[in-house]
Amino acid sequence: MEVHFYSDPYAFYQVVKSFLMEHPVENNLIIGILDRISENALTYGDRPPVLATISHNNEIVLVSTRTPPWNSILSYTDSLDAVDFFAEKLVEKDPKTPGVLGPKPVVKRFIEKWVELKGVKLEIGMNERIYKLSNVNPETLGDHEFIVAKRKHQALVKKWGYAFITEALPETPLEQIESSLKRAVAHIKEGKIFLLLDDGKPVSMARSVPTAFCGRLNYVYTPPELRRKGYATECVAKLSKKLLEDYEYCVLFTDLANPTSNSIYQKIGYRSVIDIDLYQFD
Repeated sequence: MEVHFYSDPYAFYQVVKSFLMEHPVENNLIIGILDRISENALTYGDRPPVLATISHNNEIVLVSTRTPPWNSILSYTDSLDAVDFFAEKLVEKDPKTPGVLGPKPVVKRFIEKWVELKGVKLEIGMNERIYKLSNVNPETLGDHEFIVAKRKHQALVKKWGYAFITEALPETPLEQIESSLKRAVAHIKEGKIFLLLDDGKPVSMARSVPTAFCGRLNYVYTPPELRRKGYATECVAKLSKKLLEDYEYCVLFTDLANPTSNSIYQKIGYRSVIDIDLYQFD
């Protein structure tokens, strides 16, 4: 096997795109990141990304991306031996990797090797699931107003964004939270943040981060005092329907520790595809 590290995100994307598109839903996060950093390598941080391919007999069998200070993300692969090989190489190239995210069996194999090589302690950060939707259940669309967030909503989006991150991933460093909120503000200007209104008042939020091949949603948040009223369901349903005007399907991630959100998305019409694990290294 061979590993190759890339310094140019655009060139890297051209090399790995066909491999990633063999399993586009499973690899949607990497594809979405590469869409952005191909245009600006420092989209997600102030350090160059760590980009790698692992090949066997001149064919790519595994792809990894990391945009410091964030975690390494592993692609879908059927070659778990390649995961062992990559862990050995990443210890040399990027020993300060703070964590790893990817398909459950791939991450399981990686962390076993990483612990063997580095002797670090591990902490499960999140068990997630990728869902895919092709048709929205019309019963979930509701009749509330649904708008693109405007500049006047900036303070609210930052407040809700902070609450979303600290609730979903309470151990997230302040530096990463601030970086996420900065991108959220930029996404307001790009028309990617959406709000559901009740009597003119924002009650739920979701973000559109479409890739070249599918609609993708995240940043779904409703304040605790406004939950259990169907707002998140309607917000996600309406944004999904909007995205399906341009794409064949939509995808999103859910936290498996939150049965409410998983139930909501299935009610809308989302169906599970694959489980994703996130591990943090001590």
